[in-house]
Amino acid sequence: MNIRNMVRRGRLATAIAVATLSLIVGSVNQAKAQAPAAGQAIRVITLPTDPAGNRPPVFTAVAISPDGQLVAGGGDDHLVRLWTLADGKLTHAIVGHNDWLRCLTFSPNGQTLSAAGDCRRVHLWDVATGKSRLVLPKQELPIYSAHYSPDGKVLATVGFDNKLKLYSTADGQLLQQLDCPTSDMRSVQFSPDGTLLACGGHGVIRVWAAADGKVLKEIPVADRLRIRALIFSPDGTQLASAGDDRMIRLWDVKSGQAVMSLDSRTAKVHALAFCSPKLLASGGSDNVIHIWDLNSRQELRRLEGHTGTVASLAANPTAGVLASGSFDTTIRIWSLAHLGDAAARPEPAVLRQ
Repeated sequence: MNIRNMVRRGRLATAIAVATLSLIVGSVNQAKAQAPAAGQAIRVITLPTDPAGNRPPVFTAVAISPDGQLVAGGGDDHLVRLWTLADGKLTHAIVGHNDWLRCLTFSPNGQTLSAAGDCRRVHLWDVATGKSRLVLPKQELPIYSAHYSPDGKVLATVGFDNKLKLYSTADGQLLQQLDCPTSDMRSVQFSPDGTLLACGGHGVIRVWAAADGKVLKEIPVADRLRIRALIFSPDGTQLASAGDDRMIRLWDVKSGQAVMSLDSRTAKVHALAFCSPKLLASGGSDNVIHIWDLNSRQELRRLEGHTGTVASLAANPTAGVLASGSFDTTIRIWSLAHLGDAAARPEPAVLRQ
């Protein structure tokens, strides 16, 4: 199926989904009463085929709220959905985008959810009401990644453009544009302390000082293939990157030198998430979530269940959960307590059925 037909079907699905919200709510799979075995999802969120016979959406974006109470998902049917993790209840199915969603990000205070993608606009949604707070100016090309500064006052975006754009979340004003090394940028991140900005694209990582936009580091990646995922370590001293060359690399932020490489030859890597300071999750084209122990530099565990590419990951170590979105049209929720890491907290009571 070509992209044009997928978009048409997505638009039809949007209209039908709004009219059949009750059906969608009733379709969420409930977790079993007993605790899941290690490596099994504690909840699977699925949506039904709509009345017109269109398949459910693929989920290319997931996010977990800072308090660990909500999971958000978006994909090729253009809707932003919010569920409660405690019972899998759908709280909002938000209409407003007219194309494929590529990124979802909660604000640090958890009150706002940003969403963007092929529609070329960033919408800021009120989490409590599902209403629009702000719509940022339309960009010329699709947006693939957005990330809040730690204080929530600035939102950074990148995509199929050679500019990293910084917007005020108060009024949507464009604050600054920074030159990117290529016009295919798939990930942008603020460091945990807000002093640095990093983005990854086609074969290169660039790091700026957030205060003045000065370029601090340019890191060329082996084979110069597409970087699909880039994330700061929890302490901000390292960057993890991965993508089409099937390798996961960790870089020292100050020196720009490689710290380690993890071989994920079974898959192109689409997503990364830190589950703890020394546990890194990766997901990709082999339909599996790999959990890497950074102390031993070995794969610790595989989380299996998806039947399509794992396109997105989101972790909330404080709440003890990991969310994954897939081309198989499901979102799966995993407990970090089952990963065998002493740093992971026990499974939160809210997720026990």
